[in-house]
Amino acid sequence: MAKLTSAFLVIISVVLSLACQSKPRQSYPDHSLVASAYVQKGLPAYDRVWIGEDYRQAGVVLRAVAATDAAQLPRYDSPTSSAIFARLVSRENFRHFGDNERLLGLASLCQNIPQVMGVYTSATTGERLFDTELVELKRYEIEVSYELVQLASKYRMIDNSDAPLPRGNMDDDEVKLREKTQRGLAGVFDESLTLLANRDIRSAERIRLAETLETTLPAMISYFPPAAQPKTSFRIQRMFEQEADADVKQRLGRIVGALKK
Repeated sequence: MAKLTSAFLVIISVVLSLACQSKPRQSYPDHSLVASAYVQKGLPAYDRVWIGEDYRQAGVVLRAVAATDAAQLPRYDSPTSSAIFARLVSRENFRHFGDNERLLGLASLCQNIPQVMGVYTSATTGERLFDTELVELKRYEIEVSYELVQLASKYRMIDNSDAPLPRGNMDDDEVKLREKTQRGLAGVFDESLTLLANRDIRSAERIRLAETLETTLPAMISYFPPAAQPKTSFRIQRMFEQEADADVKQRLGRIVGALKK
């Protein structure tokens, strides 16, 4: 009887441990629509460059699509909707500006891209996620932010901790604007690290995001608020130490090394 009881308890413990293990979330199936169907629903034309307002409008339209069936959202590399998603992340959108409008154009993109990203984030559930699309949108947001900061720095509209501007030459509104910009930039990269740490996302997607961070974060971290800089470096170091995927770990190690230079 004692042996039967012991065996029974072992079986129960195994069953319970398996029940408590959460299954990895799967990517949504691709039920996306043909490109023209999204335009008919109010999406801006996808055969031209988009400005910030287009992303705001796209967010409204895609939110309505997701409310009906999130699997109908445009997908990266989809045979039916890739043209739409390609416009969402087209580098052409931020490289067409003339010199006089470039700064405001980039700022408007940074302000409105999250309208679209938020749709895909909100559609993520405990069972399903848009890993490829979220990674691609985040990589795009990083690149636009990088372009904006580089341009703003060129015209001394934002300072970094390595070469601070004299505060006496700025009025209160300028100080507040620069501090807000620094916080926003740190937030973009903080969200990127959260996405990179998500083990539900496939390794190939995490690697793509890590590669973008490797080429941008070392150049951008000095523009973060002073308190955020060491926190970000510490966080990446911890992610490197705890990462189980060898390929992702290798890229995290490169970022750690670059930040120490």
